[in-house]
Amino acid sequence: MIRCDAPGCVRGLVHRAEGWADPCSVCKGAGELTVAEICRRIDENEGTIARLIRGRKMRSRTLFRLAGKLAELCT
Repeated sequence: MIRCDAPGCVRGLVHRAEGWADPCSVCKGAGELTVAEICRRIDENEGTIARLIRGRKMRSRTLFRLAGKLAELCT
């Protein structure tokens, strides 16, 4: 499990200025994501994301593609 760090997400809720909170659109209110869920959302292989998390060597084009997809997921 990976803790959701989408902009404004605190334990699955995005707090508003009016005093109420909405469920996070990225983690759907759970506060954390599994690697399988991330892979399904960005349409990538689970092994590629695992290599990224472990800090293994990776081609720069692959890393740039993954970074773009992950940034798009969190916005």
